[in-house]
Amino acid sequence: MQRVITYVLFIFSLALLLLDAFSKNFYINNRLVLNLIVIYFISFAVIKIGSLLKLKSNIFKTSIPFVVAICCFFFNLFFIWNRPWKTDTILYQNRHQASRTIEFQMDDMDNSPRCMRTIDRLKICPFVDWIRKVDEGHIDTLEWKKVNIYVNELGFKGG
Repeated sequence: MQRVITYVLFIFSLALLLLDAFSKNFYINNRLVLNLIVIYFISFAVIKIGSLLKLKSNIFKTSIPFVVAICCFFFNLFFIWNRPWKTDTILYQNRHQASRTIEFQMDDMDNSPRCMRTIDRLKICPFVDWIRKVDEGHIDTLEWKKVNIYVNELGFKGG
């Protein structure tokens, strides 16, 4: 049973990583969760490849996740990988779905126009969103209620 669960988690992590990488709309919004998924996926793959090469020692199996985690940490430290978007203002709330909002977001690198976006965000679960870019000038006020909630996830002073 444990073996089945590990394979199911591997396939699930693969699906999440592929969706996040190749879908314009699927977005893992929590960097820690994304890193944990990457660590599990790579560790499982390396351990399985190691078992094919007859590397089945417990030291090998227990050290791989730590080595992968350290590599992910340094990779995130020195390279920009999946820069997280942060919500500045929740502009509109859907009148029929409380988990769906239109938000103005910025990434944490700079304040240039290419690092800002307005999106329709559907929260699937606490760390996964379904998003699409929207034009603020074409919002149906029968479907959306203007709320203008200042969130300031980047922590700018003022506001």
